Amino acid sequence: MNPHLKLQLSVFNLTNTKADSAAYFYAARLKGEPAEGINDFQVHPLEPISAVAKVSYVF
Repeated sequence: MNPHLKLQLSVFNLTNTKADSAAYFYAARLKGEPAEGINDFQVHPLEPISAVAKVSYVF
């Protein structure tokens, strides 16, 4: 293979797990809610199954 060429494949959430990648507990305020906010968990779900292919050439 060409030493200047790099191929990379990344697969994310291969098993398509339905879960949260992070959960934080803090006060948040949406429009119409009290000024001091409401204490609750804020979560960031895992991304669905996905893949990225990269091709790099260094010269």
